[in-house]
Amino acid sequence: MRTARRILTYVLIAGLASTTASAQTGSGLDGDHAAVWYVRQAVCVVRLGDALLVFDYQEAVGMDDVTAATPRTLDHGLINPEDISDLDVFVFVTHAHGDHYDPVIFEWQGEIENLTYVIGWEEQPQSHCERFVGADADCLTMGGLRATTKVGGLQVYTIDSDHNDIPEVAYLVRHDDWVVYHNGDYMADHVADYAYLKSINDRIDVAFVSGLPGRRWPHLARAVHLAREFAVPELFAMHFRDREMCETFVAEVAADGVTAEVHCPTAPGQRFVVMKGGGGQ
Repeated sequence: MRTARRILTYVLIAGLASTTASAQTGSGLDGDHAAVWYVRQAVCVVRLGDALLVFDYQEAVGMDDVTAATPRTLDHGLINPEDISDLDVFVFVTHAHGDHYDPVIFEWQGEIENLTYVIGWEEQPQSHCERFVGADADCLTMGGLRATTKVGGLQVYTIDSDHNDIPEVAYLVRHDDWVVYHNGDYMADHVADYAYLKSINDRIDVAFVSGLPGRRWPHLARAVHLAREFAVPELFAMHFRDREMCETFVAEVAADGVTAEVHCPTAPGQRFVVMKGGGGQ
């Protein structure tokens, strides 16, 4: 079955291989398929119909391969707001560390007609929404434990972590019949928090998790528990140091009996097309 899914995915990617802006953001996908880009670090982008979900975008860390000659396109690991100006763009920030948050995201205002920022923590005395967002964009601050909000056809839920005294969240996002999870640097009581998320939705279609192997930190155990509890078909490793580390993570996840397709992106902006229920490359 996976072979058939991969063949279909190759066909879809070939059909999308164009230099136009709309092709770069995955136009033409039907409701059973989503386009996924792994940009760098924890930067992940998902195209669901006319909605583009951008998680933890930044242009500060992991930019060694970027030069002045690098095309500013999503397929090269950079976002040009003009290329996504016709989409409903939702920009999620899990926490304030520089490898997850870059104020450059607020420069997209005025270039994207339907733009919403979702900030996962509440700052005082003045929030990022108050400091950076004008009248031409929406901005939500998700303060409080296990916050939830509905915006632009999305239902958004958070679980919370502050393991290094930095408030941060992981996101569960529902759009139509798709459910996406982005872990950020969340590292709290995942057993209790995943039970809470499962009371909301018993499956996740696409999950982005920390691709760090080994038992010293709970990243592997958390990813395995998530994949099992929510029958996740598409698991994307992020935040790994190199390809070898990611491949070790994949092997350890499989050794724990997880059957999800675990992806190790090899280049900034690498694009995948995934089918609902599994099947991607």
